[in-house]
Amino acid sequence: MVADTFVFIKTRALPYLGQFLIPAIIAAVAFVAFGLGRLSALDEKIVPISTQATIEQPALPLPNTGEHTFVATKSGSKFYPAGCAAAAHLKASSEVWFTTAKEAEAAGYELSAKCNH
Repeated sequence: MVADTFVFIKTRALPYLGQFLIPAIIAAVAFVAFGLGRLSALDEKIVPISTQATIEQPALPLPNTGEHTFVATKSGSKFYPAGCAAAAHLKASSEVWFTTAKEAEAAGYELSAKCNH
């Protein structure tokens, strides 16, 4: 009886097994992957995405003299108030300091629009 069943499977069912087994395995893997994906989404907490970020930059320290309130670079054309965030990015080796805005304008510099208060 067992031998007859084995012969039946080998001669009649085995040729059709490849036609149905591979698609069945693919479908089973797809269902399991989908289910695991949905299951993992249940545990995640949704955090709203913010499109606005606030970045606080420290004010640029004044030189030791305490008199200078505007800074520019030797090769630039703009000058900045000492506390301006854009002035923090200037190279210290090329900085030129001024006491007043009129002094900076007389030297050929123009007040930067980034720090125009």
